Amino acid sequence: MSPSSMISDNLEICLLRRNQTRFGGAENYLARLSNELDRIEVEHALIYSNLPKFLPSWLHALLYNFRVCRTKGRRFYFSLERITCPDIYRAGDGVHRQFLKTKRKSINLLNPVYLYLEKRCFNNARRIIVNSDMVKQEIVQHYAVDPDKISLVYSGIEFDTQGIKSGSIRNEFNIDSDRRIILFVGSGFERKGVWEMLLLLAEIAEDYFAIIVGKDKQLQKYKDLSTSLGIQNKVLFTGPRTDVNKFYQESDIFLLPARYEPFSNVVLEAMAFGN
Repeated sequence: MSPSSMISDNLEICLLRRNQTRFGGAENYLARLSNELDRIEVEHALIYSNLPKFLPSWLHALLYNFRVCRTKGRRFYFSLERITCPDIYRAGDGVHRQFLKTKRKSINLLNPVYLYLEKRCFNNARRIIVNSDMVKQEIVQHYAVDPDKISLVYSGIEFDTQGIKSGSIRNEFNIDSDRRIILFVGSGFERKGVWEMLLLLAEIAEDYFAIIVGKDKQLQKYKDLSTSLGIQNKVLFTGPRTDVNKFYQESDIFLLPARYEPFSNVVLEAMAFGN
């Protein structure tokens, strides 16, 4: 069954993502999808969470699922979030059960909640879209989902070099023109391998300047590690940025030593800018 054959004219199309943010691969994908639907004049709605941000993540995930499934009615759900009632689910976040194999064991209620939602999401979805064959095989392995229900659609990117002034990043952070720039872009530093990146940087004898773009709740931990390794003057944490293309254009090397990554858009973006 093709995705288009699932949608009848009298269904309201809804695109779902729990957190509304300008950063992240899934968020960029959702924005491009919504823009394209607007371009071809297909009416649709975006459903984000309106729950208080102070709620713990595990409760936020459960309440968002309860809300969207309770009010679904005849609406057609294209979800980028693990929910129990999707019509189409795009598994851009990969398989959480597989990710837990790479993670240090910890007591976090979000993990069992994600596993609860993930199992029902994969089983209840009428169609699953993955962005890598690896993720498809993991879904089949962990949840015995019929492979014919899973469509592989590789990631695409949009990038624009217009209006980017050469040397703007070097000027902003006072980086010498002959100093090599090593770049990392991503949020969620544990999964993306920032700890391992810092350990690796400490072993490099040549002169460099490393820029880490992205957010993490435990940012100070990584800053402290760079200090303990003696590389604090060679590493800059910028936080999230909306002008990330500037960093790609000025950088020499892109580094992403992720522990688990379904198909990272930032790798394609770095390649597009010649890193």
